[in-house]
Amino acid sequence: METDQYGVEFDSAREVLVEAPADIERYTVPDGVTLIDEYAFAWCKSLSDIVIPDSVTQIASKAFIGCESLERVVLPGSVTWIGEKAFHRCPSLVAVTCRGEKPPRLGMFNFVSPDIIIHVPKGCARAYAQAWGALYSGRISEEEGFV
Repeated sequence: METDQYGVEFDSAREVLVEAPADIERYTVPDGVTLIDEYAFAWCKSLSDIVIPDSVTQIASKAFIGCESLERVVLPGSVTWIGEKAFHRCPSLVAVTCRGEKPPRLGMFNFVSPDIIIHVPKGCARAYAQAWGALYSGRISEEEGFV
């Protein structure tokens, strides 16, 4: 295991972000990380801002569960899978921006707040609604210029 200056732990190759300290408030995931592991940011109640680089392809189950202060998340187009409950119990989460034209596979119980808006590239709302199901279809908004 390796630890960075913020106390965030990684596997020895620094491709898997394993765990963040509970008191972390904002963080930029280093380029080269491909997986945000299960429970990596779980119950980081003060986490309000997370930057996820294009190298990340997977966000594991419960990776951000209980991040009560997290308001917005931008998911790069490289993300192909979001595990079950990855963003569960994030009551402040009101906006998710998905930069990929192809929706990532989505596990159950993600983005369930009734106030959440999911921003997707122009022309992609139907693909996201079909892939993610009826629960999300009324919350998807197409945006231009961010693919």
